Order: sequence, then structure tokens, then C-alpha cells
Amino acid sequence: MRSLIAVPLAAAALAAGLAVADDSPPDAPRAYDVSGTAVVGVRPTGVGLPKLGIPGTTAAADYATKLTQYHDSGQYDRDLAAVDASARAAIEAQLAARSTRTCTPRYTKVKRAKGKPVLYKRNQTCTTTPGPPAKPALVLDIDDTALSNYRGMAAAGFTAPSIVVDTLSGTATAIAPTRDLYDWAKGRGVAVIFVTARPTSLESITEANLRAQGFDGWAKLYLKPSGVGTLGYKTGAREEIEKAGYTIVANVGDQESDLAGGHAQASFKLPNPFYFTAE
Repeated sequence: MRSLIAVPLAAAALAAGLAVADDSPPDAPRAYDVSGTAVVGVRPTGVGLPKLGIPGTTAAADYATKLTQYHDSGQYDRDLAAVDASARAAIEAQLAARSTRTCTPRYTKVKRAKGKPVLYKRNQTCTTTPGPPAKPALVLDIDDTALSNYRGMAAAGFTAPSIVVDTLSGTATAIAPTRDLYDWAKGRGVAVIFVTARPTSLESITEANLRAQGFDGWAKLYLKPSGVGTLGYKTGAREEIEKAGYTIVANVGDQESDLAGGHAQASFKLPNPFYFTAE
């Protein structure tokens, strides 16, 4: 729920500067920096705004129409799938890693008495590349990462409170590419852990909504206590997961606050042109 903090689209458009469109092909996922954390995504703007498919710039008053077009065209789903596929590839690579040991010899001259033959002592420097993690974990955000609030947002014209409609009612729908990633990860023995900014008061609603949408068998669900910021809370949750012995092979979210702060082998940002959070 992002602590019920969502910025209206007019403010979002202005905060992003200008959403400039072009006729280039859809972006491929690429790496960029978020407060010192390397993140892979397709639309690396601070608020996740899309390219809008029209020349020039877009006024805030036109934004609801363009958001609907972006969603309904299928481009949003393709962008989601592209990022989730990148996360899957990164996890696969880590699970397939093999432990190797590489040694480089070096020789040092041995000091000897004058007239004695020159001798060299052989030493070696070795480096070890670790194999697959013993306890791999996939960390997922919930709202607009695993579950979509689009239906409620679109019905309310993408106003600031519209993000909570599906969340409070427990009617958010699954984001299919993320659910596929979830099922695949579980099938490979990866523990899936949800770290959401939904408050603890929504635990039962959240669990029921996840199960109703095909998410079941997760390892742990973190909900945000009151009085703490999202970024600090989520970073702390990942630290706690690591202290429990897990290696977070991928962290997937739709907000930069889901990803900044590190404590993951790889981080992935799903596009979210509908709202952003200020914390």
C-alpha cells in the first residue's frame, strides 16, 4: 500500500520533468543506478513513467488517457514480462554456478650466501569462485509487483487514493509474469519471501488475496510496522533475511524504494507509470 502515500498523476508527471516519446522500439531491460544500487529495468525514471508514443511532451491533463493506452496496448505487460525474464535469467545463472579454484604461481628469489646457486621459492595466489548458494531466496514486493491495483486505479482516474481500493478490499489481481517467476523459483528450490509496505493490519487480507491469485507456499511475509520509512524498513528486512542464512538471488519491485539499499545479488524494477512513493 506504500503507507497510503501515492502521488497524483499530475504531480507525478511534473516531478518526472517531461515524459518525452519517440518512435524507437521498446526498451530492453538495462542496468542503471538507484542510490548506489545497480537495478535492471526498462524505464529508469525516478517515478517509473513510460514513453508515451506521441511526439514532444505530454501535459498532466492528458496523462490518464495515455496511461490507459500504455496498459491496454499490451506494452505494459510486455515490459513486465521482460524485466521478470531478466530476473529469472539472473537467478538461473546463480543456481547453475560451479565452484572453481584458480591459482596463479609466483616465484620469489631466496637469499643465499655469496657463490651459492640462485634458488627461487614457488608460491601461489588462489581465488575461489563460489558455487550456487545453499539457501537462495527471491524477494518480491506485492503491490504492482505481484498483485496489480490497476483496475481500481483506472476506475478512479488514477487519483492518489485509488491505489488503496483493491488493496483494502483484497481484490487485487495477479501480475502474470511475476506469478510465473514465483512458480518457477519455487520449483527450483528458491524460497520466495514477500517484503511489502502494506501495514501489519492488512496481514489476513493480504494473505487471502495472494492465495486467491495463485501465490501460495511463500517462505515469509514481511509487513511494515507503523512509524518507519519504507526504504529503511525494506532494507532492514533484507538484512534480516540474510542473517537467517539466505542469499537473496534477486529482489524485484516496482518502486525504487523497494530496491535501494542493496542486500541482494541482483535487483529488478518493474515498470509502474501509475504512481510513485515519496519515501
